Amino acid sequence: MSVEKGASSESSQTKPPMQKLCFSPEGSFAQAGTHLSALKSLCETLSPEDAHRLAQTQLRECETRLAAIQRQYSGEQDANAQETRYENCKRLLQAQLTKIEQAFRMFPQIL
Repeated sequence: MSVEKGASSESSQTKPPMQKLCFSPEGSFAQAGTHLSALKSLCETLSPEDAHRLAQTQLRECETRLAAIQRQYSGEQDANAQETRYENCKRLLQAQLTKIEQAFRMFPQIL
């Protein structure tokens, strides 16, 4: 056993001082706090599956409303105004959906 102790003390002597600093209680606590803060901000901005479903649902509802409005109004001006509003809504929702899908690709380990 004395040989093992000598080997272990020898290996601990060859470890660089930085490694010991990284594993100190203070360093570990600070690093854990940093990681926790980053995870909290990700969770607040992502909510992945629900946000993705919500964006798709809102897009479908917007398309349904546009179809109903177009059936209700036959005039060119009314349809154009409604279509413009619809297109703006659709672009906004598609942008949100794209951001959510990018977040899925960037952070697959969260799912």
